[in-house]
Amino acid sequence: MATTEDQVKFSLRYFCRFDEEVSAYVGYVPRLQVYAQSPTEEGLQTAVTATALRFILTCADKHSLGDIMRESQMQEISAIELEAAIANEEDHEFVTVRGYKECATPIEVSLPFSAFALQDAHA
Repeated sequence: MATTEDQVKFSLRYFCRFDEEVSAYVGYVPRLQVYAQSPTEEGLQTAVTATALRFILTCADKHSLGDIMRESQMQEISAIELEAAIANEEDHEFVTVRGYKECATPIEVSLPFSAFALQDAHA
């Protein structure tokens, strides 16, 4: 029987706008300070998710993910805390990004727990 590796999930807000100079939709993830673009509004969330995943995996590979998480003030929360925050519609982040509007749905990035375990082994 195959086992499934535990996953680490990031829930990240992003902001988006249409950039007339490049004729594309641009998304910005403030917590990671990364941008992505897509020719269509519908494809932007996928592009932002893929960019965030690549950034997180690159940081894990370079053994700097812990530093990046601390610098961006990301905090680990338990499943109970997550459920309570969702139920209470708590909002712990605030950012103003001129020209961008907050997109309705946050992106979710999941990656294997081993990405973190590998970093700890090399730290």
